[in-house]
Amino acid sequence: MATKTLADRLAKATTNPYGVAAGQVWRNCDPRMHGSTTKVVSVEGAYATVAYFFEQGNDRGRRQVRLDRFHKCANGFERVS
Repeated sequence: MATKTLADRLAKATTNPYGVAAGQVWRNCDPRMHGSTTKVVSVEGAYATVAYFFEQGNDRGRRQVRLDRFHKCANGFERVS
């Protein structure tokens, strides 16, 4: 199996393959994140700007996440609402 290049991943991400939209809430599936959730603030190009929250509800800052990572797997996200 060939490794996809960054250009390939960006090309897929710009199509917004998982229908990510502002206002949606996603749970981070990475076990190191301990059940943190993210709220999509905006979507632009191949990236979504998200605000991270933990179970206590405190804002842990904003980050950009590539749109092709919004799928359920160990390094992705699962839609909550």
